[in-house]
Amino acid sequence: MAPKGRGTKRAASQTTTSAAKRQETATGNPHLDAVEEGINKAAGLPESCRKMLLATLPTCFSDPSNNIQATFVRMTGEALRSVEASLEEAVKVEDAKVATIHASKGQLDGQAADADVALSEAKKAVDIKQAALKAASEASLVAGETLSQALSVQRTGEEELEEAGRFKETLSKAIDVDLAAVLAAESEEKDGCLHYKALIPISKRLDIDSTLSAALPAACMKSVAERGEFDKMVIDQFAQVLREKKESLEQMLSNGSEASKVRAAAVDAAHSGVASAKESVTQATRELEEAQGLAATANSAAQGARNEVKRFEPECHKAAEGRDAAASVLEEFQQHSLKSFKALQDGTIGGSPEVVDEPPKPKVDAVPEVTAACVTVAGA
Repeated sequence: MAPKGRGTKRAASQTTTSAAKRQETATGNPHLDAVEEGINKAAGLPESCRKMLLATLPTCFSDPSNNIQATFVRMTGEALRSVEASLEEAVKVEDAKVATIHASKGQLDGQAADADVALSEAKKAVDIKQAALKAASEASLVAGETLSQALSVQRTGEEELEEAGRFKETLSKAIDVDLAAVLAAESEEKDGCLHYKALIPISKRLDIDSTLSAALPAACMKSVAERGEFDKMVIDQFAQVLREKKESLEQMLSNGSEASKVRAAAVDAAHSGVASAKESVTQATRELEEAQGLAATANSAAQGARNEVKRFEPECHKAAEGRDAAASVLEEFQQHSLKSFKALQDGTIGGSPEVVDEPPKPKVDAVPEVTAACVTVAGA
C-alpha cells in the first residue's frame, strides 16, 4: 500500500487540481463525481468504453441484481483499479529513484568519512614529524655543545703541554747553569748572588716550603767556603725541588702525546656527531615537509568529499519530494475515487443504503453496446 501522510507542495497542487476537476464534472452526487474523475484518469481505456461507462454511471448502481448494470459496475471497477495500479507503479518508480539516490549518497558519505579519517591520520603524521624535527634540532644543539667542549679541552690541553715544555726548558737551563753555579760559587758577589737572582722567578712558580724559601737567599749568596751545614741543606732541598719538578714535567710531556691523541679523537667524534645531527635535522625537515604536503592533499580531498555530499543533498530532497508527490496522488485517488466507488457498489453511502436521484445523463449520440471486447479492454 502507498505511504500515508507524506504530503508535499506538489501533492497539494495536484489535490487542488483534482478538486477543480470535481467541480467541473459535478453531477450533483459527490460519489458519482469522484468515480467519473477516476474513469477519466484511465489512460488505457478506449474512448468508446469510456463514453459508455460515463453514460451508464448514474444508473448502474441502482439495481445490483441487474446483470447488465452489474457488468457496467465491474467494468468501472476494473477501470479504476487500472488507474490505481498505474499510480502504484509510479510510486514504485519514485521509491526506486529514492533508493538509488540514497545509495549514491551513502557512498558519498562513506567517501567523505574515509577522507576525514585520512586527514586525521595525515595531521597525526605531521605532529609526529614536527616532534621528530624538534628532537633532531635539540640533538644538534647538544652535538654542537659537545664539539665546543671537546675543542676547548683540546685547546687547553695543548696549551698546557706547550707551557710545560717551555717551563721544562727553563728548569733545565736553571739546573744546568744557575743552580750549578750556586752550588760551586767561589765568590759571593760574582757567583752565588748573580745566579740566585736568576733562580728567583723560577722559585716563585714552585711549591716551596716557607721556611726553605726564607732561608734560601742567604744560603745561595754565600760562597761554598762560607756555607754551613744548614746552608748546604737548604740549597740541596731547593735543588731537589727543581729536579723533581723537571722530572714531573718530563713525565707530563711524555704522557701528553697520548692525551693529545685522546683529545683529538674526542674532537673528531664530536665533529661526526655534529654532522650526523645536521643530517638528522635535514632528514626530519624533509619528512615534515612531505607530511605537510600529504596533509594538505588530504585536507583538499576531505573538503571536496564534503562539498560533494552537500551538492548531492538537493537531489535527495528532490527525489523524496517526487516520491511523496506520487504517494499523495495515489492516496488521494484511493480515498476519493476508489472509496466512492466501493461506497456506491456496497450501497452503504452514509452508513445505510442510499437512493440516489438520477442526475441528467450526459448527452451522447448512442450508448455503445456492451461487448466482450470492451469488457476485456476495460479490465486490461
